[in-house]
Amino acid sequence: TNFTADKDIAKVTVKNVGKYDTGEVIELYLKDKDSVLAPPNPVLCGFKRISLTAGEKKEFIIKLDPNAFTVVDDGGNRIPGSGDWTLYAGFGTPDSRTEVLGGQKAVSVKLG
Repeated sequence: TNFTADKDIAKVTVKNVGKYDTGEVIELYLKDKDSVLAPPNPVLCGFKRISLTAGEKKEFIIKLDPNAFTVVDDGGNRIPGSGDWTLYAGFGTPDSRTEVLGGQKAVSVKLG
């Protein structure tokens, strides 16, 4: 899997290694590594429904939600996050349970 990103878009290359055509949803999650105001788990910041024929490999471009790079202060205001983020791409949340159930680990890149 090839995965690159900036604060606007992510480019994810996916290959269907199976014998059958398939449909899936690529999910992007962002984790603010340093902000004390950030939620403890990565936040969904983009997704795209995809279809691939058996053996097909294709690059998908997914727009990122700009609000994912912000946190909410005690007054309810959105403010910039820490600037130290990890962006994950996969077919579910980037955690060990999803990895066990789906058989695939999310890929990640550092942004900041």
